[in-house]
Amino acid sequence: MIIGATIWFFAVLAGFLFFHYRRWLKSRVINHKRTTMIRAVLLIPSTVWFTLSHPGQVFWTAVLSIAMQGFVFLFAFNGLYNRLRGFDWWFEGGNNDPTEKDNSLIDEFLAKIGRFWTQVIVITGMIVSVGIYILTYFKL
Repeated sequence: MIIGATIWFFAVLAGFLFFHYRRWLKSRVINHKRTTMIRAVLLIPSTVWFTLSHPGQVFWTAVLSIAMQGFVFLFAFNGLYNRLRGFDWWFEGGNNDPTEKDNSLIDEFLAKIGRFWTQVIVITGMIVSVGIYILTYFKL
């Protein structure tokens, strides 16, 4: 189930990259509230699969699975989307991005705290959540 969850997760990520990049090329505004809800629904299968394939308590494993996917999605989506548009990996739109007319709340927040703290939060969150998932999976 973990392999299926991982494939599903990266398929959703690829789909969102394609959708956002296509909209950006056409200078179309992205409704971030709507796409966030769609992404949450589309990631339910991978969350369930990550949760059910883990030997831990269901509630805490579900929370961990959501956090793990959130941090990995934030890192990979933002970085790859930025590179596709010609920006560096850690570029955060916010008010600094003239191509964005409607910025996501996360982009606004990350732009306000600055690159250093964005990197600390995203990388630490990713390492901790994935690390705990792996360590508790193997009961290390």
